[in-house]
Amino acid sequence: MAATTVPDTEPAAGKGFSLPLAIKFFLGSALLIALAVGAAVIVTYVKGDSIARAAVHDVLTTSGAVQKEFEQSRLQELQLKVQLIAADPSTARYVSQASGTTDNLPGLSENSEVDTKSIPDLLRERQGQFTFDLGVVLDAKGNVLGRSDQTEAFQESLAQDPLVKPAIANAEPYSGYWRYGDKLYQAAIMPLAQDQNLVGFLLLAQSVNDELCRQVAKVSGAQIAFWLPVDKHLELVASSLDDSERTALRTAMAAQPAEVTSAAANGHAVPRLQLHFARQEWGAQLLPTASEGVGRLGAVMALTSTDKVVASYRDILNWVVIGGLTSMLLALVLSYLFAKRILRPVRTMALAAEQAVAGNYQTRIGVTGSDELARLSHAFDHLLSDLREKSDIEGYVGNLSRFLPDPARETALVSPPKIPSVSDPSVADGVPTLVPVSKPHSRPSGVRAMALDTGAVVGGRYRILAQLGAGGMGIVYKAHDLELDDVVALKMLRPSALVDGDQLERLKSEIKLARKITHPNVLRTFDFGEVDGQPFISMEYVRGLTLRYLLNETRRIPYTAGLRIARQLCAGLAAAHEVGVLHRDIKPENLILEQNGNAKLMDFGIARPIRRSGPGHTEQGSFVGTPNYSPPEQLAGEEVDQRADIYSSGVLMCEMFCGKLPFSGSNTMEIYIAQTQQEPIKPSAYWAEIPPPMEAIILRCLKRLPQDRFASAAELAQALVQLRG
Repeated sequence: MAATTVPDTEPAAGKGFSLPLAIKFFLGSALLIALAVGAAVIVTYVKGDSIARAAVHDVLTTSGAVQKEFEQSRLQELQLKVQLIAADPSTARYVSQASGTTDNLPGLSENSEVDTKSIPDLLRERQGQFTFDLGVVLDAKGNVLGRSDQTEAFQESLAQDPLVKPAIANAEPYSGYWRYGDKLYQAAIMPLAQDQNLVGFLLLAQSVNDELCRQVAKVSGAQIAFWLPVDKHLELVASSLDDSERTALRTAMAAQPAEVTSAAANGHAVPRLQLHFARQEWGAQLLPTASEGVGRLGAVMALTSTDKVVASYRDILNWVVIGGLTSMLLALVLSYLFAKRILRPVRTMALAAEQAVAGNYQTRIGVTGSDELARLSHAFDHLLSDLREKSDIEGYVGNLSRFLPDPARETALVSPPKIPSVSDPSVADGVPTLVPVSKPHSRPSGVRAMALDTGAVVGGRYRILAQLGAGGMGIVYKAHDLELDDVVALKMLRPSALVDGDQLERLKSEIKLARKITHPNVLRTFDFGEVDGQPFISMEYVRGLTLRYLLNETRRIPYTAGLRIARQLCAGLAAAHEVGVLHRDIKPENLILEQNGNAKLMDFGIARPIRRSGPGHTEQGSFVGTPNYSPPEQLAGEEVDQRADIYSSGVLMCEMFCGKLPFSGSNTMEIYIAQTQQEPIKPSAYWAEIPPPMEAIILRCLKRLPQDRFASAAELAQALVQLRG
């Protein structure tokens, strides 16, 4: 078929800028992936920051708990040491002599060795034994009798010291943080008694130093710093930081608002404090060293580098970003490849549609599967196949139609077939007649139908235009219906075709059935009439070629053209069966093709209902039809149903595709014996390239038993639809 040119009025595919569908799909996927990765990064950043802040809070809280544990542990150790030293009788006795409280006690002044020792010497001796930083001996009034850090005792009273005062007042042991000058200690004080008399007090202290801070920091994970209020500012007395960070911390605290210094000096907590020093961001909290409201003992600070805590989460964030970007790039590449692959059938369909517009229907999409794209591909392949088959049959029939005579010379159109189906003269032209198997016709077949001249008017209604052909049942004319102003085909029946009046009435009833069939693939039967005792049938007029003519010219039909003819045959048969009519004479002579390739099933002259109203419609021992195309049950004169037409369709398809019949015989009996005793010759034996599915369909149609064939023309049509040309 020649390619057609797209009119200028149609929008050209190349006009205007439009991205290819694959690029649009790719960009859409890229946007979704970018949004997903961006959302993941934002969520990771927000959650990471939140987790980091929570981690800083946990570290600071843990640090406070650890610091309390260390505090209690050291105080318990100090209390044990002071108890052990105070429990030594020589300690109380020596303090009593040194303070002059034992001068009047008998026997206590007799130990000259004790009298010669000094209290500082005693404290240093005990310091070597029990390890403490500072030891102080007080008399009962709180005056200092001696210190481990001094060789001589200077006049000094600790009676008003916050730790000593309650111990003197209650004569009980006390422990806790103790500030001595600008130094901070943990201290424990214990009363010294001799013979139930209070002779003084022993105070032992461990300094709060850098080593303590490092121990707490090692366990808690936070840095520790102790501050004392001095002259309206906070003085750093101990820290776990190194020297450079310590100096930077002092500077950072000096820059804090006065409210922070005031809170620490008054013994109030500062739960959260942000500091920046040593090129890092720090989170800190200030808690009173002692109880709330006791400011002179200063505050203990727990601080941790938020940068270091957040750094691990930022590493995670960085890896998320890197992984996200890598995944996005990979996903973009894959989405582009997938888009091209997925949309390849769409591009193929677009190209096929463009080629189909130009008249080329050869493209096949061929996508397998059951998804929407595969279903669309299958439908598109079916559409292209239908268009291809239609184009092939139109070209095939159109090419042969060039040799048809001019309509004015139609008297010479129909000639006897070159290769008759059987030698029996009663079916020489493929026109059906009633043929007894064992007894002769009741009337001689030589009686001819009425011969009409051009221009003659039949029944006052039909003007004869030309003779189209002649067959066993009569002569067919082209006529003009004067009432409807339409061209029809008029078949004048031979008197010999009707044995008696009963057969004429049966013919009339069968024509009534045939009139019910209205389908594009069925040649319409209009009416039955008589003129001067001569019966005739008026039918739809079609100018075309019979399938027999095509087979005589080319031996077999091209596959795509034949497949379309087979489908149209099944469609026409299904329409006939649907209204309850059997054809009973399916053969190439009864299938005519118009020049546009549309096939019409014709000559329902021997059609009858699928379910007969009563017995006797077919004479026992006779058959109606053409032997080569009839099933065994029809040749035997038995009751037949729509599966008989299925068998005949199988024979027709075998001849149409392969050029030969599945059974051979010179007469009806030989054909019947071959059908009942032999398997049909496989179509592939005649044509090796026949598609196996088509061969299977033909062989199923040719099954000897009706129940083994397709149950209906619709089922056969559905099987043919699955095949592609």
